[in-house]
Amino acid sequence: MNKWRIATIIVGLIIASPLIALNYWGFQMSMWTGKVVAANDAAINGETESLEIPAIPTSPLDWLRGKVDKSKNFDTEGLNSGRRITVSERIEFADILNDGEQPPVDEFKPLYVEARAQQFLSSYCYPALASIATRCAVRTSETRQNRDGTYTVSGDLTYVPNYDLGKPQTTKGGGFVRVHNAFDRSVKNLDLPEYSDASKSAYLIEAKNVCARIKIQYGNCIATSINFSVVDVSNDLDRANIVGQAAKRLRASALFEVYTLDNREKRDELDAFVKDLWEEMKL
Repeated sequence: MNKWRIATIIVGLIIASPLIALNYWGFQMSMWTGKVVAANDAAINGETESLEIPAIPTSPLDWLRGKVDKSKNFDTEGLNSGRRITVSERIEFADILNDGEQPPVDEFKPLYVEARAQQFLSSYCYPALASIATRCAVRTSETRQNRDGTYTVSGDLTYVPNYDLGKPQTTKGGGFVRVHNAFDRSVKNLDLPEYSDASKSAYLIEAKNVCARIKIQYGNCIATSINFSVVDVSNDLDRANIVGQAAKRLRASALFEVYTLDNREKRDELDAFVKDLWEEMKL
């Protein structure tokens, strides 16, 4: 009987421990609020001696949230939404037909495009597997029919990286800090690379190289979103009287994620670091 009582007490304590931790955190928050109010009253009354305000108490759930996020984002075994390649491309209907396949009647064309959108987007996995990924799969897809009879196919793919993400250290006040980089922000459409698997791979390798340099500085880095858009430069070629060049060009940007101290100063620091890094890499 005594053994059962002891076991019941132990199980009860295990179940109750999160509530105990939360109650203790609530008590700490009450104490912290009292000190903040006292310091504010002292300042209003013009008292020269001010109370020192301690840092806000950390919720016991913050560690758990950080642990879950980190384990997901830094997992190099499975596919997840924390690592994406996003695509937006305008296509002709013929682009989704197989060789020698006859097109259906017009009213069925949107259904054809919708049914084959994932197959079309999966073509982006080939350059990904040749550059940054060990696995790749289409996650979402959308289609839209345009007024000129073309279709816009967009969606995202998720991938397992073939590069080292680093080992983030648990940090009080830590979180995922993101920074955006447009590889060709100031590049004119006609100077963009021609649309090809080689160009896609080149952009992906650039993203991987930027991430590697960020990891040296901050200990970890994830290319969390690499974004491709296809630009039609037919009108630019006509205006410039240029012939013999491809009308489809590729533009790309990337979103990088670093687990570090999450505050405005660190975000500004990371943003400046990536801008300087990109200028250096372009030389």
